[in-house]
Amino acid sequence: MHCCIGCISAIDHSWIIQGRHPWRSGKIGETRIKMRIKFDEPIVGKDSVLEIGSKELDDFYAAASDIDRINLFFILLASLHYYEEKGDTVRTAHLSFLMAYYVFAPLTPPGSECLALYYMNEAVSLNPIPEYKEWLSIMEKGN
Repeated sequence: MHCCIGCISAIDHSWIIQGRHPWRSGKIGETRIKMRIKFDEPIVGKDSVLEIGSKELDDFYAAASDIDRINLFFILLASLHYYEEKGDTVRTAHLSFLMAYYVFAPLTPPGSECLALYYMNEAVSLNPIPEYKEWLSIMEKGN
């Protein structure tokens, strides 16, 4: 499989309508992303990277097979390297955050704390926004 050039999206995003959620604004008709693994496109598309957040990763993890849970880790990793090579620091920082969150919270493999801290420190160093700094302080407490 060749990598990166011309890839549109590693994760198929379909917009779905959600009902009322107590942890959100409570509005009927909110939209969120439903993710599916696509092997023919190993890089998350430029327009999709910043749309993915911790909620989407949690939803994916809850619905995915064990294999796809691991596959998502590698898609995030490949995407991180792709945008890093392109010099896109905002997307690289966000993918570093997504990697850190995914290994720290839902996936939690052996070494998750060490991996999460590495990627979260990368996110903060590239783009020190409050969300990343807050998650770094949470991750420093361990899991």
